[in-house]
Amino acid sequence: MIDQQVKENDAKVNQAVERPEEQVSSVADYYALRKKWSQQTPTPKLMHSAQAPVLMDGDQNIKLLLSGEDSAGRFMVSLITLMPGFGPPPHHQPNEDEIFLVVDGEVEITIGEVTQVVGKGDIGYAPAKTTHSFSAVGDKPAILFSINSPGGHERGFEFLSKAVANGEPVEEAMAGLVNYDFVIDELDNDENNEQIGV
Repeated sequence: MIDQQVKENDAKVNQAVERPEEQVSSVADYYALRKKWSQQTPTPKLMHSAQAPVLMDGDQNIKLLLSGEDSAGRFMVSLITLMPGFGPPPHHQPNEDEIFLVVDGEVEITIGEVTQVVGKGDIGYAPAKTTHSFSAVGDKPAILFSINSPGGHERGFEFLSKAVANGEPVEEAMAGLVNYDFVIDELDNDENNEQIGV
């Protein structure tokens, strides 16, 4: 017999989720936002990737498939398309794990001190406090899923996209990612800043 919670969840697939709009001026603000999410109930979701909101567009296209709000802060899932040669510079998240699953093309992924070119069906896993980066190699775009836990990684991408669209220099915008629990290893390296693809 199906219990009441299962029935309630089954009826909530793709229901709109309240998006807390919080001013994030520090990592403490960001953690407070994550705490609000953890008090919500996860919302079942079924979606075509073509319907997903685009967080970043350009040489690195990021579509948001599952947000921190959707998962009650448990994780976020994005679909990333990288043009050849593009990807984020070396960085880490102090309190967030990240998994990469390649679905097309080839990606050079660095996790800690190991760098490998991986392809369709291959993964990379960067636990919290582990430096990582990735970029498309070859002559065609690469496509990969990124899964971050806990959720909220998408808020950093939203911040970066808005800052750059408003004319803020990429280096300054990337420095603001620290409020979203991103640590970019070499902010003063112009080559790395270009690689992020914004």
